[in-house]
Amino acid sequence: MPPTKVLQPSPLASVENQKSRHSTRRQITDKLSKHFFQARNLEQLSYNTHVLIASILLLQNIFVTIMRLDGYPAVIVLINLLEIVIYIGALLLFRIKKPKYSLFLAAYGIPLVFSFALIVWSGFVQALWFLMGFMLIYIMLIRGNRARMLYAAYCWAIFFLPGLLISYQHPEITIKIIQILSLTIIPLIIAAFVEHQDKRILKLIQESKTQLIEEERLSNTLQQKNEELVTFSHIMSHDLKSPLSTIKRFSQLLRKKLNFQNKSQEEYLGFIESSAESMSDLINDLLSYSKIDSNEYVHQIVDFNKVLLEIRSSFQYDLIEGKAEIKIADGLPMIEGHLSLIRMLFQNLISNGLNYQPKDDPEHLPKVHISAKSDETSCLVFIEDNGIGISDRYLQHLFVPFKRYHSDSEYKGTGLGMSICKKIMEKHGGKIEVSKTSSQGTNVKLTFPNTSLVSS
Repeated sequence: MPPTKVLQPSPLASVENQKSRHSTRRQITDKLSKHFFQARNLEQLSYNTHVLIASILLLQNIFVTIMRLDGYPAVIVLINLLEIVIYIGALLLFRIKKPKYSLFLAAYGIPLVFSFALIVWSGFVQALWFLMGFMLIYIMLIRGNRARMLYAAYCWAIFFLPGLLISYQHPEITIKIIQILSLTIIPLIIAAFVEHQDKRILKLIQESKTQLIEEERLSNTLQQKNEELVTFSHIMSHDLKSPLSTIKRFSQLLRKKLNFQNKSQEEYLGFIESSAESMSDLINDLLSYSKIDSNEYVHQIVDFNKVLLEIRSSFQYDLIEGKAEIKIADGLPMIEGHLSLIRMLFQNLISNGLNYQPKDDPEHLPKVHISAKSDETSCLVFIEDNGIGISDRYLQHLFVPFKRYHSDSEYKGTGLGMSICKKIMEKHGGKIEVSKTSSQGTNVKLTFPNTSLVSS
């Protein structure tokens, strides 16, 4: 007869069984956690803990009662049955959404049963330490200082004092009273402290929620105002530009058709044209300034080299004629940002560098040099010029909107250029500052965080 082949479980099946058992244990743990410990506040946690304790004691009493049916005094079995009835009643009350009554039934019912047992059979005083532990637990679970003290007094009156009088003589009875009284006071103090802290935490949470709601309301209001401001800026820029364009066009027609009687007439017309041009520039800058905080810009990879070459081409005439010099260093970084804002940033800074140059030196050649370097935390971009510099008394107001330090007749501008640059840098999580300035030129430093850099 051939030997019987014993089938061994495959390793894969064993692993699957282990996973299944682990999954089952996890589900049980999650359910227990959900039903007993995920409470909204201390009161609900107390009720959930009470249910867990009542369930454990119910199972214990069912097991003990079955074991005592044979050979134990009938009174002990009766006491165990009464305990089972109280625990079942408490669980049923909790089931029908009466958690407070459920807790009180167990808390007051068990000492009452033990008191009855003490009257019927004085030997039941040996349960004193079990009831002591039970009372200490429920002192911690009952909410309210007055309710806890009333419960402690109840337990003392119906069981502890009668039990101690039966069991001990002087001076041992005094010692036991002091010991049990001390053990009773300790959970009363701890429960009062925990409840006080819980109220403070709930108050702080409520205040935080109220503050958060208010901040959200203000944020929504601010966003709405910003959107209205952007819309208003668009409308106003269109409505204001239209008459300005008309003024400029008719001024040009007048210049072609009129024969000026004297130089003053031609100057007056020039003032009109110049003012209209300045107003147009101001409207454009205001529109740019208001749009920076809007959410219309999409993040993309911005190559500084490419952007600066495009800007450089807009000054091609001056560069070819030898009226300006713009040098761009190799290896400028790429960042993740807003292309149009970065273009506007460099356009303003390069224009400023070329514009604010000495007027009294015809041999002077305006120069702007752009370079960059990186350190451990950031990328630094430098825009250096050889212009007139910035006076120390003007530096602190350099980025304030509409602050101008030269008249239109000296240097054209609206007073918004550096404010726009500052907002653009803030939009990219960076900052702009003047690192060096003198009568020989200015060095503007842009600091971009390393988090915005893109690997070449």
